[in-house]
Amino acid sequence: MRDLFEAIAIRARRPGFRGCAFVKAASEFPEESSRARVVALAHKRELRKRLLNLCRTIGAHQLDVLSNQSLMLIEGAYSTAGILGKRDAVKATAKAAEALIDSAIA
Repeated sequence: MRDLFEAIAIRARRPGFRGCAFVKAASEFPEESSRARVVALAHKRELRKRLLNLCRTIGAHQLDVLSNQSLMLIEGAYSTAGILGKRDAVKATAKAAEALIDSAIA
């Protein structure tokens, strides 16, 4: 789980990084039936499923809680890196992830 957040930090710091393409596509096509929105939703559901499996692997006590919190951290890091500055967004995300993971496995 910690490795995942390290990978997110690396991705968010890359030159030209502009956030999640799925979120951007969904925001450009807000109709629920639009193909872009359907694909974006499928991607986020799959991401949440994978996070849930990671939470299970590390022995988290409340799997749904940690997986949802992790998803929100990821989305927040991706959407704010370009606004707050990559270093600040990534640093805040890493600290929050550490706290959530430590709490979930304590």
